[in-house]
Amino acid sequence: MIAVKTGSRSAGGKVPAEFIGRARCLRDAVGRTAAEADRLTKLLIGPLRPRHGFRQAPRRTLPDVATAWRVLLPEAGRLGDPIGEFADRKLRLAELRAYPIRMRFAAWDGADELAPALRMTLVVCAPPRFRCENMLLADVGLHALARRYERGADRSDAAVLRDLVPLARSAATVNGEFAIPTADNGCWIGRVTRVRGASVLAVRTFVIATGNGR
Repeated sequence: MIAVKTGSRSAGGKVPAEFIGRARCLRDAVGRTAAEADRLTKLLIGPLRPRHGFRQAPRRTLPDVATAWRVLLPEAGRLGDPIGEFADRKLRLAELRAYPIRMRFAAWDGADELAPALRMTLVVCAPPRFRCENMLLADVGLHALARRYERGADRSDAAVLRDLVPLARSAATVNGEFAIPTADNGCWIGRVTRVRGASVLAVRTFVIATGNGR
């Protein structure tokens, strides 16, 4: 189990309004670039999709798509380094990005919570073969994000976004309740849920690990 460090960063109780506000601002910031990221993604990979009666984009354009994927998509909201490569006559693209959503559970009786979601986009194209997947990996409730601002050692937006990456790395390996550590002795707490038949991490809070107990 995880213990919560006490002190200036509170172990419980109401989250101070300052950190709720910072969490809301971060969610809004990634939201402002999400639509543009989606637009550019469709622009880049749309011509690669096989369509009846239309010729697929020629293979010689695939290296250009790989380069554009790395440099054109907005940096804001992107988590980690994107993959955009063309090798062995195959194009491979991947990106992890945060998007604004509203979390809702049946037990909440219609209530919802603002949250950023983590979504992985994967594309593999070796004409005429084409595969594109958009995988929802985690929903991070505004409360959890605010706790990260409150309790984390580095409260910069960049550090908070970096701390979201371990959620994506663990999404395929955890079940039930989880405690996923970050690099600075912090830990995301939540439970695996089902969204449209797929497993998704629902993150409820953030704590600082100090030993056994909770």
